[in-house]
Amino acid sequence: MFVNGVNKWRFEYEWPLKRTQYIRLYLHPKGGLSTNPPRGEVEPDIFTQPAPYLDPTVYCLTYATQPLQEDVELTGYMALYLRAAIDKEETNWMVDLLDVAPDGRRTLITQGSLAAEHRELDETASRPYLPIHPRKDPVPVPLNEIVEYAIALMPTSRVVKAGHAIELVIRNQDDLLSRLGSWGVYHLPHMETVTHRIYFGSSYILLPYIPAEAE
Repeated sequence: MFVNGVNKWRFEYEWPLKRTQYIRLYLHPKGGLSTNPPRGEVEPDIFTQPAPYLDPTVYCLTYATQPLQEDVELTGYMALYLRAAIDKEETNWMVDLLDVAPDGRRTLITQGSLAAEHRELDETASRPYLPIHPRKDPVPVPLNEIVEYAIALMPTSRVVKAGHAIELVIRNQDDLLSRLGSWGVYHLPHMETVTHRIYFGSSYILLPYIPAEAE
């Protein structure tokens, strides 16, 4: 396997790695991301995505850790568990996980997405790090009710270096005006204006931490 960040090949014997220690990074109001869950009752974070024919700008919410004190390897499956409400029957949940360097440069680690109408979990096949959604007819989302979503991200391997931060971006639309968008590389956008509310407490991303091996 190839480990990004240190850009090295490495041999392993199984997948996922047996020594994986899954850690939770909880979403906090005002853009925080921490191993400690938020305390007390707090108001939800809100973002509204206009229909693309009204405004093609991509709106989002961003959460980030403090700069890391040591190198952190993330190798394996990842999943975002999100408590949220929307004011329409459907939206696209789109998730980016990034490595943010001290100078502000952002490098994509991995991405994931889920159509809210297909949120049902296959309880038998799913694992905490790998939620699986059965192929069924869509089920509309109840308006303005808090719903729990489990969103799988593509597995990957990356060492986030000391001094860098881990950043999570939650949105519902690709940038149709980007270079990739101009080439037709994007998810089809939701064609309604949707307001999203993110609730805290048990909203977190589950990450596959790999302990450093002894020299």
